[in-house]
This record gives sequence, C-alpha cells and structure tokens, in this order.
Amino acid sequence: MGHTFWTWVLTKGSIKTRASRRYLEVALPASTTEPFRNGINPEIATRYDNTCPVSAMKPYLASDTHRASHEPLFCNGRYQQLVFTREYVILKLYQLANMAGLEQGMYNRHSFSRGATRLAAEVRISDSEMKTLGRWRCEAYKRYIEYPSQERLALAKCC
Repeated sequence: MGHTFWTWVLTKGSIKTRASRRYLEVALPASTTEPFRNGINPEIATRYDNTCPVSAMKPYLASDTHRASHEPLFCNGRYQQLVFTREYVILKLYQLANMAGLEQGMYNRHSFSRGATRLAAEVRISDSEMKTLGRWRCEAYKRYIEYPSQERLALAKCC
C-alpha cells in the first residue's frame, strides 16, 4: 500500500460508535461530493429494521480485534489485508446480482444512490432534505426518482 493509502481508504479507525448514540460517525478521507478531497464526516443513522448499518457495524468492529485501527475497514481475506477497491466492490455487486438471478446490467455503481433516492422519494422526503442527505450539489439526484405508474396517472388526471 502506497503512502497515499490513508488519504483514500476507509480504515477501522474511520468508524466511531458510542453506546449512547444511535448513529455511526464516519471519517471519509475523500468524497466525490467535495472536490478538494479534505474529507467529510457523515453520520449514518440507525434504522429500526433488519437493514440497519449501525446494528451491522457494531458487532463487526467488536469481532475484528486482530487488526489495528489503521488497517482497512473492509478487506478481502482475513490474512491478506487487501483493501476493497472501487473496482472490487463493483465486480462483487455484479457477481452477487447475477447469482441472485437478477437481470444482467440491472445493477451498477449508481445503484446505491438510486436506491436511497427512490426510498427517500417514496417516504416523501422534501427535495432540499434529499439533496442534503445525499450530499448532492446539483439537481442530478432527480434523475433517480421513478414514480409509480399509479401516481403518474393520478397526476396526469389533475392536468
């Protein structure tokens, strides 16, 4: 791992959890939403269902006692310590979608943004709140919103 490793990769020390708080504090070393690559510190809220990232991360960190806090947060292989690259994650996403029998090409690297944006629209989060949650600087997030046909038909009747 080169000398710039720590400026681009999430490490175990990037995640902070506290018993009294119901969210994760994440220190992202770089983000596409901030061009100067100074890092951002988003907070990930608890979800009260089986997809909760906070509930998943706490036992993961507690069980990962054999590695130092400066090691990669996620790596492929217990002993190799190879960091998850963007390409690795995208390849795994494609492989898992294929194994699940999903249509090829149905999922890509934007699927997480698209899914989060669609969910936010479904629960009627306002545009400004959606923009804040997704750290969008422009209106590009609106491309991901797909309204159900029943809702589109109801709107069409109003016009």
